[in-house]
Amino acid sequence: MKSHYYAIASFTLGILSIFIPILGLILAVLGLIFTYRSIKMAKEMRQPLSGLSIAGFICSLVGFVVQSFVVLMMVSSYITFSNF
Repeated sequence: MKSHYYAIASFTLGILSIFIPILGLILAVLGLIFTYRSIKMAKEMRQPLSGLSIAGFICSLVGFVVQSFVVLMMVSSYITFSNF
């Protein structure tokens, strides 16, 4: 049953990581960690894999990619405008 709480946390953090700029990168990493814990606990307890775990993984991965792109764009624009 505890794996269910990790799955909910990973899904919530994954959703938040998509919409919150810059801080979303940290939330995405935390979401991926909670997803890993959820899958590991489900395997230990021999429970079927929760759909929330899969959704949390996908949302966290999308959030990580989106936020990485945002941070990259911010850094590149800072480097470009600091040369003038």
